[in-house]
Amino acid sequence: MARFLIGTIPAVGFDAVVSPYLYLQGTVPAFEYPRSDLPLQVHFVGSFLSTPPADFISPSWWSDLQGDKPVVLVTQGTVATETDDLIVPTLQALADENVLVVATTGGQPTESIKLAQYPANARIESFIPYSHLLPHVDVMVTNGGYNGVQMALVNGVPLVVAGQTEDKPEVCARVEWSGVGINLQN
Repeated sequence: MARFLIGTIPAVGFDAVVSPYLYLQGTVPAFEYPRSDLPLQVHFVGSFLSTPPADFISPSWWSDLQGDKPVVLVTQGTVATETDDLIVPTLQALADENVLVVATTGGQPTESIKLAQYPANARIESFIPYSHLLPHVDVMVTNGGYNGVQMALVNGVPLVVAGQTEDKPEVCARVEWSGVGINLQN
């Protein structure tokens, strides 16, 4: 196993990326697997919440969030942004359901969603701050980005996750293990 040196303390595995002095983990203990080897300097501090942008201008359809339909947020994230992975299948699957589907492309142009016609129940934006949107959401479909998952949990929003790149398979496994959502990648 590779060994790394942090300060003057040799480290192996998980310890190689953790400060030997203090490590603040942006989640709660219930989102971490039970483990006997957790370094003592790791402290769970809950989600790192962002300050809502003061200059946020809500889209023209924002009042639709106040209706009687459940709101489904689908987002592909900001790194792995291929809309055919989650956004397009979710829009197609829910097109005839009595729900409002809000799709965010993670900053990509909304035109990256390649559908001949958007479903009538869909609202599509390139970005909406989670701090503004998640209080209105009933379920979130996501590729399992860590911050998005943590923000959903803070807002009590159950998850449907399907991540295949970066740290996302591990985040998705934790979503399933902790019982806060469904992992589609099993």
